[in-house]
Amino acid sequence: MTDRSAEKLFWFSVGAVALACGIVGVVLPFVPTTPFVILAVFAFSNAKRSLPRVRTLRPLSLPLRSSSR
Repeated sequence: MTDRSAEKLFWFSVGAVALACGIVGVVLPFVPTTPFVILAVFAFSNAKRSLPRVRTLRPLSLPLRSSSR
């Protein structure tokens, strides 16, 4: 197993566990949901390296209007 595939497996495993904890947090009131889902998104984006490139191709917000009333 190469270093890159081991890293992908690690990040995918972290994402899967974090997503499972987030889903459990929907049902159980004492387990937070949002931090686990954010961690899962981060981990899955590290497992697949083409996602950050796609993410940078699109602007995060629309340009501000230059005209005012």
